[in-house]
Amino acid sequence: MQTVSNIDGFLLAIRKRIDEKFKNSKFELSENELIGNLKQELRSDTIGCEECCPLCRRQCEVNHNSGVNKIHECKLGHQL
Repeated sequence: MQTVSNIDGFLLAIRKRIDEKFKNSKFELSENELIGNLKQELRSDTIGCEECCPLCRRQCEVNHNSGVNKIHECKLGHQL
């Protein structure tokens, strides 16, 4: 097990290397893009799926974030 004797210097060095890696990469998001992505994620988590159940036309209650189930349906039963 290794220990770090100067934690401040260690963290600054890591931060500097991370900044250099991202500066040289093509992966850059503007602040507006980042905020927009966070807003969309929050909206999806709050509102849920915007599609409707094909049987009863009620708002879909399936969490599609897992990426496994893409079928729109009612979890608690259909309203006919």
